[in-house]
Amino acid sequence: MSKFLIVEDHEECRLWVEGLVREIFPEMDIVHADSVAAARAALTGYPVSMALVDIGLPDGSGVELVRHIRESAPHIGVTVMTLLEDDVHLFDALRAGAQGYLLKSQPQTQLLAQLSAMKEGVPPMAPSIARRVLAQLSAKPLEATKPAAANPPMPRLTEREQDVLNRIVRGETVKELSAHLGIAPSTAAGHVRSIYAKLEVNNRAEVVARVMRAGN
Repeated sequence: MSKFLIVEDHEECRLWVEGLVREIFPEMDIVHADSVAAARAALTGYPVSMALVDIGLPDGSGVELVRHIRESAPHIGVTVMTLLEDDVHLFDALRAGAQGYLLKSQPQTQLLAQLSAMKEGVPPMAPSIARRVLAQLSAKPLEATKPAAANPPMPRLTEREQDVLNRIVRGETVKELSAHLGIAPSTAAGHVRSIYAKLEVNNRAEVVARVMRAGN
């Protein structure tokens, strides 16, 4: 059975996060780790498919753990869940490969909704975090972005595709895209497919990770 890894060193917080995960993913077994070392051991001992990672861990940074997961097990959907909402930690985590960024200070109903959306491939983003990512994209449009040497060049998107991309980052579904842009659902889905093809990704979480890796 697939496992859900929770990396959190404070027991009270871990139990709270575990309760959220169990409510949304009752079919998955939960594995705990309270350090980077314990998380690495868990990754080699269990068939993990999803992970929530805190940044402040006693033996290292959760950002480096995210990078390790993305490099060694790219099939794992890894999301940061932390109290830290500054730009440095946010963009370091996204560039390391985090597919989402949640804040422990968010209302519980909001956290549950975003964890639930993960089942549909929607990258979980705290609203304040999504606004920062969108601001970054607005400041550095894809056409002008200089990609990191390790990543392929970002493709040129049309103005409509750029709008759709921004809404994908915000977490909107195809139905919501259709309503907000005043286009047919089939047209919205076509734009999403075109973006996936141009970015060479397979889901929404990979879209966010792909864009942020090229955000330097």
